[in-house]
Amino acid sequence: MLSSWISSDCCRWERIHCDAITGNVKSLHLRGNNDDSEGGHYLVGNEVNSSLAELRHLKYLDLSGNDVGGIRIPEFIGSLKQLWYLNLSRSFFHGIVPPQIRNLSNLKVLDLSENYELMIDDMAWTFGLSSLEQLDLSFNDLSRAQNWDMVLYMIPSLKKLSLSSCGLSNVDIRLSLNSSKILPNIRHLDLGFNSFKGPLPPFLQNMTSLAFLDLSGFNISLAWNFANLLSMIPYLSELHLSSCELNKTFLSSRHLNFSTLSNIQHLDLRFSSIGFMFPSVLTNISSLSVLDLSGNRLNSSVPIMPNLTENLTNLKVLRLHNNNFTGGIPPSLCKASSLQILDLAHNNLMGPIPRCLGELNAMAEPIPLLTYTDTDIINLNENLIQAMKDSIQNMTQLFSLHLSRNELTGVIPQSMAALNFLSHLNLSHNNFSGRIPTGNQLQTLIDPSIYAGNEDLFGPPLPKNCSNHQDPITHEPTKIHPDKDKADDEPKEAWLFGLDIIRGFATGFWGIVEVLLFKKHWRMKLFLFVEETMDKIHVAVAIGVAKMKRCHVDPLGCK
Repeated sequence: MLSSWISSDCCRWERIHCDAITGNVKSLHLRGNNDDSEGGHYLVGNEVNSSLAELRHLKYLDLSGNDVGGIRIPEFIGSLKQLWYLNLSRSFFHGIVPPQIRNLSNLKVLDLSENYELMIDDMAWTFGLSSLEQLDLSFNDLSRAQNWDMVLYMIPSLKKLSLSSCGLSNVDIRLSLNSSKILPNIRHLDLGFNSFKGPLPPFLQNMTSLAFLDLSGFNISLAWNFANLLSMIPYLSELHLSSCELNKTFLSSRHLNFSTLSNIQHLDLRFSSIGFMFPSVLTNISSLSVLDLSGNRLNSSVPIMPNLTENLTNLKVLRLHNNNFTGGIPPSLCKASSLQILDLAHNNLMGPIPRCLGELNAMAEPIPLLTYTDTDIINLNENLIQAMKDSIQNMTQLFSLHLSRNELTGVIPQSMAALNFLSHLNLSHNNFSGRIPTGNQLQTLIDPSIYAGNEDLFGPPLPKNCSNHQDPITHEPTKIHPDKDKADDEPKEAWLFGLDIIRGFATGFWGIVEVLLFKKHWRMKLFLFVEETMDKIHVAVAIGVAKMKRCHVDPLGCK
């Protein structure tokens, strides 16, 4: 199945982990990738066979992201009674969920999400999963599923339930259910993008331990009991209400008293029709670290009012793209000292970028991968910024900068060459002129499209290496490499070229060493390859030496 699965000791195989004492296989990691451009599958079609049933001590099984060709979930999986983790998501399983799954009484995590042809007409198979803590059925059709009581009442251990985009309605999860026995330990509940209408299910008010709640796509304006719900879940830290048809009236302190949510950190109100003005009720949530108001047709000036920057002292991510903001970026934004990600793309902004943005120390700090999925630090594309300042030179750890489709003019600041961590750059469709700066990280950004639409730019990686246009600083015609100047520059260029090679080698070498330090299965695969290669070389040399000796003793025997 894998190239390393050739030795007799399966515990040395890639993606298999064994118990150090007993030698029993305890985990099998075969996560594939459904995007052929990024990698292939480990399993195809009937390769999921009953031989796995012999792994009686298996506790961890991940077959997600493969293409099993539309086969059914194997019934023998129900015999792996030691399993505590089972992930079959995104693998094109068809048919029904086998009832044998209920035999997995030790199972804590079950992920069947994104198997679009999976038929789940009855939830009775969940009966017996008494230890289950996480269940993900997202992007499966559950509109005809019966016996929901099995999930809501019979699995009290459940802490995470994901039912996003499952076609559920008020009828499927009955509004009459209002018992404290429903999911008493639930902390993560995702009901986003279903077909709920009217008031929220009253049992939500009993889930006082909720930390994550996603009600995206729910018409919250019809949910008269939403304000009461917020007051009943004080530990909520992440709330998603995108595409919820909110309005200005509903976003008033009378309907949404966010002051009761003292722990709220992440608020998602994307594409929720909240009106044209920035809701003042949002300026009082001092605990917020992520605020997303994208796609809400907000207009007037950028709503970085004093109350927002002074009260939201913990704000790290502010996303306002796809609105109708006009004017410039106010300097008061710089008071948001914790800000790490600012997204103002697809607006109608104009004017200079405030120099004080370069003094936001938080933008020079590495961003944890789990903070937010979008890794743009500054994103101002398709705005009308008239001038680009050198404020970015202080953001020494900036790794993504998008300034496309603006009206930026002049030369590209040489200070950009000092951004050693810059890995994503887009300066296309502006009015930059002159030679593209060189040095350090900019030398690795070799895609010409990042400078496209700037007719007066020249120099690598663009095919135009020189220009007859006037120099934007001296107003003198740019020289086209006279022979004398070229001869004078050759030793310097050769020295710089050699230095770049040394830097590149050092970076690549230590990158490989770092990967091998933290990727155990890569390290094992490398050592196995080296060991097998050395064995082959040893055998080849031994055979060659023996043949040479035989030829020396008996030349005729070599023919």
